[in-house]
Amino acid sequence: MLQSILRDYEQQLSKKKDKIKSAEKKLIDASGKSAKEIAIDVNLPVKHAYANQKKCDKEFRKIQAEANELEKQSEKWNDSLNNFESAIRHLGDFEAFAYAIERESKILLHAVKESKKET
Repeated sequence: MLQSILRDYEQQLSKKKDKIKSAEKKLIDASGKSAKEIAIDVNLPVKHAYANQKKCDKEFRKIQAEANELEKQSEKWNDSLNNFESAIRHLGDFEAFAYAIERESKILLHAVKESKKET
């Protein structure tokens, strides 16, 4: 009788162990599936963020190149403007010089006329 109880106990214990192993296997499979789903859920936004970062980097390089070109162009314009301003200054200097010559010529002409009247 004791042996039959022991056998029954061992059989029940074996069944419970089998159930536990089966449950462990199901748990491992379910956790693997969950881990894959979580990885997909986490990796998808990361993938999008990486793609957006690449686009931003490309656009930044493009804008930086355009800014460099704009800087070079503005330097050329500044040089041209400085040259133009210098030319206008020289023209103004020439105009003042011509006016001074004209004024001095009138003074000399007036002096010559006065000297002719006296003689």
